Amino acid sequence: RGAAGDDAYTANVTGDSFLRYVVDADGRIEWGPGSSARDTTLRRLFANHLITDGELDVATDFQIGGKSQGRGVLNYTDQGSNVTGVTTTETTIIDTGAINWPNDRAYSIEVVLYGLSSVAGDQIQVRVKRDTNGGTTWHDYFGAIYASNAGGTNNRPFYAKKIVVRTAGVTLSNTGVVITGNRFSGTGTIAFNQSGSNQAYVCVTDIGKASNYPNAMAIT
Repeated sequence: RGAAGDDAYTANVTGDSFLRYVVDADGRIEWGPGSSARDTTLRRLFANHLITDGELDVATDFQIGGKSQGRGVLNYTDQGSNVTGVTTTETTIIDTGAINWPNDRAYSIEVVLYGLSSVAGDQIQVRVKRDTNGGTTWHDYFGAIYASNAGGTNNRPFYAKKIVVRTAGVTLSNTGVVITGNRFSGTGTIAFNQSGSNQAYVCVTDIGKASNYPNAMAIT
């Protein structure tokens, strides 16, 4: 062809107003619906580098250097409302509801909470559990939040924890994540509060193949 931007190969369906598929002489590839201009591209940006001008969806697994990079967020659940009046009884703070966990995958469970107590020096326990408040403990962290001061809007001891788990043998179906909290030590009343600028949530993300995380907790 005379120039790098000249069409080297084109295709369309009878009746189309626009070409559906075009490959330029320099290798740039364009796709479209045939009823309007082409809107999807894949091209060389510079040496050993490809770029698309839109979005790229991977249906199964994205890998770099032979290592799975995961399939993205599996579930995100906001706390939704404040949980107050908690003492020693383990109380549900966030419940994701049912999640299907594909087999042979590894997941990070990220938990962000804001806890406070009416009495300075109290310790607040946070647990990550399987499916229900009384379910199997996937993560047990005693005294996760230390309330250095008593109550008040400025006292938001922060808890952030990311744990890695993996499915082992079977797909884990209809199984949620439940975050519980209670007063581990002390005498005060505990609250787990959130706001627009202090958001509390659970985020479950597929981070790759289970075999890449052999020492992660196997969840069944």
